[in-house]
Amino acid sequence: MGRYFVDLSYGMEKLTGTTQKHVLGTRGVLPDGRVFRYAFLSSAAAVLAGKLIQSRVIVTGHGKDLAVKTAAAVGAESVTITMATTATLVDEYAGGYIQGNDQTGAIGNLYRIKEVGPVAGNAHLAGGATADIVYNLAEPLVKALTTTSQVGLVHNLYKDVIVQPTSVTGITLGVTPADIALSAYFLMQTWGPASVLLNGTPTIQKQVIWGATTAGSLDIKVETDIAPQVGIVMGGSTLVSTEYGLVFLTIAP
Repeated sequence: MGRYFVDLSYGMEKLTGTTQKHVLGTRGVLPDGRVFRYAFLSSAAAVLAGKLIQSRVIVTGHGKDLAVKTAAAVGAESVTITMATTATLVDEYAGGYIQGNDQTGAIGNLYRIKEVGPVAGNAHLAGGATADIVYNLAEPLVKALTTTSQVGLVHNLYKDVIVQPTSVTGITLGVTPADIALSAYFLMQTWGPASVLLNGTPTIQKQVIWGATTAGSLDIKVETDIAPQVGIVMGGSTLVSTEYGLVFLTIAP
């Protein structure tokens, strides 16, 4: 574990398992150019192939306005943050980010949290709803943080992913290339030809967006839609709404 890029052979993209083999977010590419990202499914049930996946929901109270407990100088590689509202699990934010959202030293900066930190092998330890937690960084601070700085926490995008609901609560990440069991690691497709559940009238070259009526599906984009494109229909007039069709995904190359 530790590489961020892997060459895939045909069929490897359909393999899943309960043991983590790569860093979450690792990019995999098949010989034909299809691109995948290594992810972990956290869902109430198994997910079928061809379903649209999004990032997990932001934890209540963790997304912004968290106080920096102790001032941290330029070059520091850890930050102590006073949490709010919700308890934090060990390494819950490993491989995620600290985002400066307000006040001196924090505004506009984004720092990667370590995958594995020096404290007992963790990126950070667990804590209660108002605990002070030390987050170990993968990079040094470029601006000093003060006790008035305010930050938010962002999970690794590919940790605890879920089927994209009809009212989106996260960022669209990719499509399942195979049936995925509950609590499994898998390769999620982000680029290239994919078989995906479609709604609307899927004709060739039509743009598709996240589905507003069926969770995990794609809708044909119409002129009034403002949602971003996630792919382009590759098939022709034989395609039928609510069936699976061929789409060229354009989420992440």
